[in-house]
Amino acid sequence: MTDATCIHEASHAAVALRLGLTVRRVQVGGWCRVPRYCAQLYPGLVAGVPIRSAITLLEEDCLDHSTVEVLIAMAAPMFVVTDDSKINTYAWLEAKLATRYAKNKTKLRPDLILSRAKSLAAVCEPRIYEIAERLEQERRIDDLQLPCV
Repeated sequence: MTDATCIHEASHAAVALRLGLTVRRVQVGGWCRVPRYCAQLYPGLVAGVPIRSAITLLEEDCLDHSTVEVLIAMAAPMFVVTDDSKINTYAWLEAKLATRYAKNKTKLRPDLILSRAKSLAAVCEPRIYEIAERLEQERRIDDLQLPCV
């Protein structure tokens, strides 16, 4: 069975690709610097600070020009249940942060973000598991292309 963290990150990546976002890297181990958009979305993170974390890296300014798409991709893992309750709880938390950002920082309706995330998670499911299996073996994928169809 594919690792839950790989499935979680693959869910972000596959939905982001489907929405036309650039996925620079997906990783489930190692270090990276906190991108600006993550610092805007996740309380406690500071842009540029190194962290050791699983992450799906998009373009640095993606939240500025693709807010809806970023929030949908952020919420998508909530609709891809894994066998790990901690990962599932974290996915729920990310969806909550995405809807809170939509409500407080934009004029977007949070329910529409969740609805679109749910439908795209279902549409992208084959691609999610394809990316997750590759991620489990390689631990890091740079410049992921090919959106799910």
